[in-house]
Amino acid sequence: MGMFDTFWGTYTCPCCNREVKFEEQTKEYENVLADFLLGDYIDKGNRNYFYDFIYECPYCDMSSELSIAVRNGQYVGVYYTEEAKKIDIMKLRNIEDGYQRNRDYDKLCIEKLGKDDAGYIEGELVGKNVGDTLTILRTDWKVLDVFKEELSDEFNDEEKRTWKMFFYRPSFIYRVKADGVYRIIAERKHHFGSSHYFYVYEDDFDQLNLKEYYDEKNIHRYKIQDGCTLVAVNVNLYFVRDSFCMADDCLAPNMAIYKWTENSDFSDLERMIFEYFYDGLPRFRWGGYIKGELIMEFSYIKEDDGGLKKELKMLVPEWKELLSENPCIYFEHIELNGLMLPKKLTNFYDYAEAIRLCKKRGKSGFPK
Repeated sequence: MGMFDTFWGTYTCPCCNREVKFEEQTKEYENVLADFLLGDYIDKGNRNYFYDFIYECPYCDMSSELSIAVRNGQYVGVYYTEEAKKIDIMKLRNIEDGYQRNRDYDKLCIEKLGKDDAGYIEGELVGKNVGDTLTILRTDWKVLDVFKEELSDEFNDEEKRTWKMFFYRPSFIYRVKADGVYRIIAERKHHFGSSHYFYVYEDDFDQLNLKEYYDEKNIHRYKIQDGCTLVAVNVNLYFVRDSFCMADDCLAPNMAIYKWTENSDFSDLERMIFEYFYDGLPRFRWGGYIKGELIMEFSYIKEDDGGLKKELKMLVPEWKELLSENPCIYFEHIELNGLMLPKKLTNFYDYAEAIRLCKKRGKSGFPK
């Protein structure tokens, strides 16, 4: 079909009497994938006419003949075609410029959810930093975590990767907070030009299946770009462990939060883990799991002089990539001698669950 533009609007179906949101693609204009909403100036020639089309109701399948009124180049109304035939287009009045966009934007700002255009940007998209402020949907958001969406290594096939690159949009993903409200904000640059925008999502990184995403109740759930992985740039790194004795149950699951950046390395992780497993803890051997996969082993080693030292050993070479994609380590323990740590766990905490637990425990010593 090639390029086109799209009319958006609503009408009441004469058969089932339900409000229908329509999406009418047209090739009568500049064909630059522009969206036309009520109140937009769409015709540079300032002409006056009705644009006629037929639309099928998605609820009862009845087709209706509709006409969009264009007055002095502005989209000013939607009528049934039979009604439009009786209207003198020259007697229609122009309305508020951007009428529907203004009302839609007011609603988005109240709900703190949805898309906010950010104009044009030349050159490479540069992400924000932790602690920066983003003013989106009339709200000042504090950046808590920073990620970026990168094409997965699975697309090594040159033809497949080229196809994905064609649709890939450079993106940064932020977890933010404002007035006690948490959100995920995606900053993306259009893959066909220099325009870029922000989209505010609910605070949930769990990925739904395609059918669930198309459910209207999930329109504000974050979805990673197809063929991409989420890579940590500057985030909170969550450590979680369950209790190991009766006296420890009141604090379980025990949490700690550290800062992790794309420049952090093994020595940084070792320092964090040694601090997390402070000297007063009983001497166990611990396995560190990411999404249920064993990636590291931490233990107390008895030295020749009878003393104990801490030792961290990585079990997989790609541990840093795994940690960047899911910055949460769940620790499981066993006794120092005899038993082996399981390679996989079915019951563990991941990044999304750690976030929810941290928010829940905000008044009990954990960050909100």
